[in-house]
Amino acid sequence: MKRLSIVAHYDKDDLIDEYVWYLLNRLKEVCSAIVFVTASQISPNDILRLEETCSKVIIRQNIGYDFASWKSGIQAIANIADFDELVVCNDSVYGPFYPLPDIFNIMSQKDCDFWAMTDSYEIAYHLQSYFLVFKKRVIDSTAFKAFWGSVQIEETKAEVIKKYEVGLTQHLLAAGFRACAYAPYSFSQIEVLGAKASRALRQPRLVLKTLNRRLRREELADLARANPTHYFWRELITEHKMPFMKVELLRDNPLGIDISDWEEVVSNNCKYDVNLIKRHLARIKGTS
Repeated sequence: MKRLSIVAHYDKDDLIDEYVWYLLNRLKEVCSAIVFVTASQISPNDILRLEETCSKVIIRQNIGYDFASWKSGIQAIANIADFDELVVCNDSVYGPFYPLPDIFNIMSQKDCDFWAMTDSYEIAYHLQSYFLVFKKRVIDSTAFKAFWGSVQIEETKAEVIKKYEVGLTQHLLAAGFRACAYAPYSFSQIEVLGAKASRALRQPRLVLKTLNRRLRREELADLARANPTHYFWRELITEHKMPFMKVELLRDNPLGIDISDWEEVVSNNCKYDVNLIKRHLARIKGTS
């Protein structure tokens, strides 16, 4: 399997944090080439270190968010058609907590053309873009090339999510390609979570309905307006072997989720050095 990864990076202090180096080293286990695209003015020493791991390093302006970075990476690879799979990912997650080779082996058995770690029904059904994998049938398609040709610089993150994160999945589905997720936001997942979902969502009546009968897809969409990587972070790691946790969840926790035991959950379930997370959080939060 000849697999290319394009990694989008940004750091407010123009650094490449150790958790990012860890991600790059784990990507090497499943990818034959890595393109690193940063919107930060990283140091010459970091560039030299990157060149030991990556096939190409691109430094660009901090505009357009991750989709603009991924587009830059795709345009920089003249022989992209030589690859069997393309991975686009970013540094918005900690991990992987579980071995990527195992996950790629599982997903190679799935009947799909492109996949992600998680999916969502917010706005419309889509694969979440922090880690996306496209198989060769998609890479070679006119629809895939047309999508990346349409990517422009957007001023707000909300526009990027609507036009490109949601839009990419919808565009490829309309072209006849099949999508799937490693840890899907499915009927069975909602039902298994049960009381845990009630606690997380704070919508007990809605969750109670899921326990009494299967929801129609339209009803599931009401539940899925919550970001699963926030609301179900604990269950994703412990029950679904989800390899990533969102930086935003631990840094900002914008939805007020209970994350008090995150360190224990990661340490007890995964072989991952939680100090990578703790040191990064200390730096970006400005604590000692």
